Amino acid sequence: MATVTKAPSPAGPHVAKRRPRFIIATPICDGHDVAAAAITRLLRREGVEAVYIGFNKSVHDIVKAAVEEDASAIALSTYNGGHMSFIRELLKEQRRQGIAHVPLFCGGGGTILAREVAPLERMGVAKVYRPPLELGEAISDMVRRTEAAAAPRRSCESRNLADPPRRSCESRNLDADGATFGALARRLTAIELGHDGANGVGPAAPEQPP
Repeated sequence: MATVTKAPSPAGPHVAKRRPRFIIATPICDGHDVAAAAITRLLRREGVEAVYIGFNKSVHDIVKAAVEEDASAIALSTYNGGHMSFIRELLKEQRRQGIAHVPLFCGGGGTILAREVAPLERMGVAKVYRPPLELGEAISDMVRRTEAAAAPRRSCESRNLADPPRRSCESRNLDADGATFGALARRLTAIELGHDGANGVGPAAPEQPP
């Protein structure tokens, strides 16, 4: 009996669509991470992968994690000032490590001034988020922009996209503690990209007498 061989599909092998993978971090000398943790959890609710590597992270830490995780985007939450220099160095390190194509998103409530947005975006930041934009809208916009920026990657063609991401850097498991997120969710209306206190940098200090 003759053997019938089915011709391969002209479209080539089917490749599963990869979900975007975000690296979320807070810069060095910055311990304000409530908003970063909330953003991580909300990104996961959007159905994308979100790896929060923690606060007080250097430029090297953030880019190293993005390379190791084959990240689709980086989200930086900054509250401590010095963000212009830090972000400039972060973008330079992305170029040095060959991941300049990975979008960088930044937010920090009132810490990033309105007049700094245009210079940061000219520098190469994909989008700077500030009040009064609602946090959920910012999350949806980040995902939409990341998916639009996605392009075929040679590294993805050579590995199984169903494999779980590597975890060579510290990653906080925010899904494991529902109580913790419950507390975060109750504060979201106050956080909204950084509104968490009088100056958007943490718990409000008590007012001082005149």
